[in-house]
Amino acid sequence: MSDLVSVIIPVYNLEDYIGNCLKSVLCQTYKNIEVICVDDGSTDSSAHIIKTLASTDPRIVYVYQNNAGVSAARNKGLDIANGDYVIFVDGDDYIHYQTVEKQLLSLEQSECSIAVSRMLETNLTDCQQEILDVFEFEKIDIKSLFQRVDPICLLSCCAKMFSRKLISDHRFNENITRSEDTIFFFTLLKEQTEVCFTDDVLYFYYLRAGSVTRVGFKPDMIPTLNAYSALCDELAADKAEDILLQLLVFMFKYLFVLRTLAIGTDYEKDVSDNCKKVGNKWIKVLLLQKNISYKEKVLFLLFLYSRPLYELARLLKDPTMMDFYIHRRKL
Repeated sequence: MSDLVSVIIPVYNLEDYIGNCLKSVLCQTYKNIEVICVDDGSTDSSAHIIKTLASTDPRIVYVYQNNAGVSAARNKGLDIANGDYVIFVDGDDYIHYQTVEKQLLSLEQSECSIAVSRMLETNLTDCQQEILDVFEFEKIDIKSLFQRVDPICLLSCCAKMFSRKLISDHRFNENITRSEDTIFFFTLLKEQTEVCFTDDVLYFYYLRAGSVTRVGFKPDMIPTLNAYSALCDELAADKAEDILLQLLVFMFKYLFVLRTLAIGTDYEKDVSDNCKKVGNKWIKVLLLQKNISYKEKVLFLLFLYSRPLYELARLLKDPTMMDFYIHRRKL
């Protein structure tokens, strides 16, 4: 194997994490990599940490841009990447030291364009990594991918390797700041019949306070629902049934959460109206899907037209939601 692999890392105020992330990338067993760090207008010492490491390893490429969001940062990385293959790593996460070697090997031997591995959620920055002397992978179809891979991985562009030919001119949607990587990944999946999959954990998703995936309602959540709906239109037109099914499920779950989070905010009515519009447009399509059980269909239907029922079910599943409901009522 001699192909160049581009590792694209968006960075915004990650001084406590970027060093650990970069070290996990630089110690890869596969050495022919370029590490593109796109600094999205950081105001902390992230730039200093990156530049210090770059002074000792020429594979690091430091790029600065005025703060424009993670999608713009990833797009800038794609624009300057020279690799035959691309992987995305968030600046507060880290990867197994054999990630590039194993994913590249699986792509070259399987002749697939996407390699997918397991992703582990952790609050540790130094998870124990087993040596992968025996590395097994298999080609699976898109339907099997959705059955076997955890949602946290499916909703991300990380824990994957993509051929540059597949990415081509595809870019992240810079008009949304939530689920932009889900939209990107599902768009690429439209052109695939099979992907290469391994059960090994090759990506470590670090859970930290303040992460964009762990906050309450923000106005920038609203455009994401419309982006989901627009992609559903594309998938329906292309008759990509397996991908459409999964995106519909993710979209409705996002709709339920968004509607709940918006209660008590200045955006409550706008969000409620938009959720009704999108929900009414797609609920019949969801109910016609053969791969969803009757019970699930009933729940989706009930939750769409009864927010309190959804919130009760959410509370029964996660009692800590009571604190959120109480706080929301006080507001």
